Amino acid sequence: MSKKSSFFHWVQLQWEKVKNIPLKELLLSPGEPIWKKGLAMGLGVVIGILPLWGFQTMSAIALAQVFRLNKPLVLIGSYINFTPLFPWILYQSLQIGFHFQNLPMPFQSVEEINLEVAKQSFGAYLIGAIPIALIWAFAASACIILGLYINRWRQEIF
Repeated sequence: MSKKSSFFHWVQLQWEKVKNIPLKELLLSPGEPIWKKGLAMGLGVVIGILPLWGFQTMSAIALAQVFRLNKPLVLIGSYINFTPLFPWILYQSLQIGFHFQNLPMPFQSVEEINLEVAKQSFGAYLIGAIPIALIWAFAASACIILGLYINRWRQEIF
């Protein structure tokens, strides 16, 4: 059996395991600790913000597998970098990157940013993306953990 066919066989086996599980159970995994769900979302957000263009989904799945985290939550978190949010993420990353490099900002607003600016300022973007990814990941993890604790508390009371 070749490597390619064995990979597809593995994917098919994984699909057979999860295809009949309800989506709510797949996402929220009742037996999993709440902090682990928050960590999964945070990891997804970090992967989604870092400039790993073209490899974000693969990286998210691989790291979720390595750290034994909830793969659907990691994937959901990694899709933070969708089109409407991308200019804001890029703008924040460039602002912080230029600040850390003590360079003047070559633009004044989000409207002036495009992919060409990102290519020319990739170093600043990479330097700024790391703290932005960590800040947003912490916020996403905190929101997930808080939301799940509130949900658990509501279920116990009512």
